[in-house]
Amino acid sequence: MLVVESEFDALAVCYAAGDFVFSVAIGGSAKKPDNITDFLAKQQDITLLICLDNDGSGAQSSAKWQKLYPHAKPYSVPVGKDIGEAIAQGLDVRSWLAEFNPANKWRKEDKKLIDWFMAYAKKHATKLAHKPIEREVLLGPQSPRAITGELQRGLKLMKMLVEAETKNFL
Repeated sequence: MLVVESEFDALAVCYAAGDFVFSVAIGGSAKKPDNITDFLAKQQDITLLICLDNDGSGAQSSAKWQKLYPHAKPYSVPVGKDIGEAIAQGLDVRSWLAEFNPANKWRKEDKKLIDWFMAYAKKHATKLAHKPIEREVLLGPQSPRAITGELQRGLKLMKMLVEAETKNFL
């Protein structure tokens, strides 16, 4: 669960990563959580990220959220004031959110392959066939097919085929 100030930021998150993150817009840093947001934020089995604006009032409000919900973690955008500005400055919101996943720590030997696939999937974003594989990669090394090695073997084969096709094309 990603808490943001603006409804537009929440929509951007939903559009970019709605298959593995849901966002809640609170309407401004001074706002308190409504009943539904409070209920969801109290759930201990979800990751609660606080991504309020990178300004003084956003920082103060983020501290209040952390007092209300001790399992909440601040997660500010790396550039810009908010998600909208970060996107305008080139932030790939999907990848940025996937980086937070503490379970998404791939072994060194798999990391290169995962990075290759994510770059390939981003470049070919219109191909819906990549989305289920991308979702599994975002689950991290604890996904069922990653545990068995099926995911890594499939990605190796895919990379090999793509590289062979590229060589033959050139």
